[in-house]
Amino acid sequence: MNRLADDFDLIYDIFPGRHYYQFYKSPEDLMKVLTPYWEAGVRRGNYCFWVLPSFMNQDQARDVLVKDIPQIDHLIEEQKFEMMLHHDWYGDGETFDGDAMIEKYTNKIIEMIDLGFSVVRVAGDASGFKPHLWQQIIDYERQGHARIDQIPCIALCCYPIHHLRLQQTKDVLDTHHGVLIAKI
Repeated sequence: MNRLADDFDLIYDIFPGRHYYQFYKSPEDLMKVLTPYWEAGVRRGNYCFWVLPSFMNQDQARDVLVKDIPQIDHLIEEQKFEMMLHHDWYGDGETFDGDAMIEKYTNKIIEMIDLGFSVVRVAGDASGFKPHLWQQIIDYERQGHARIDQIPCIALCCYPIHHLRLQQTKDVLDTHHGVLIAKI
């Protein structure tokens, strides 16, 4: 674990009931925030649930994380850390049902709380969605944002910045509590 992970939640004022976003330009850029985000969750005993970007599979994600979280395989085996392929969680990217997705996330969080975790730390990614779905996605973000303070969850939504127009960027800013950015 690195020093940034020790202070990550403190630096970013991260606590349950909050909904954050991250913009990224490349997989490396994405991982500069996600790695310490996950390290902090592991350190605090959070259940960690990562819906991978559409361009990444579990082996690739594991290979990146193992450098900073050497016990990642053990955490996965012990069902304390889960990685889900983008299309397995969100579907094919051609359609999107925000209500169903909120129910799916809520059920996952309840399941993990029932198993004894006090906090569930999640991250999702918008890389696999088609542009015509933007309004459904942002409506889903608004609904999730309005409800997250009622549940013991820390949520991070990751957006590839090169896919967004100016208004879409503003939509993301308006539907989250704050931003997580990489240390330069």
